[in-house]
Amino acid sequence: MENNLEQRIQKIEERNRAVEADKGWETSWTRRVLLTIFTYLAIAVYLWAIRIS
Repeated sequence: MENNLEQRIQKIEERNRAVEADKGWETSWTRRVLLTIFTYLAIAVYLWAIRIS
């Protein structure tokens, strides 16, 4: 019983570490910069495709 409880706690702690890492990525400046660059590039390609200078 105690071994099962320890395993459950370990799984919860592993999940919490993964959630914290995801939160870090969602709020990171790297993500913001990449989203800005890719958005700009997508709009530029679209405007080029429909021939708007």
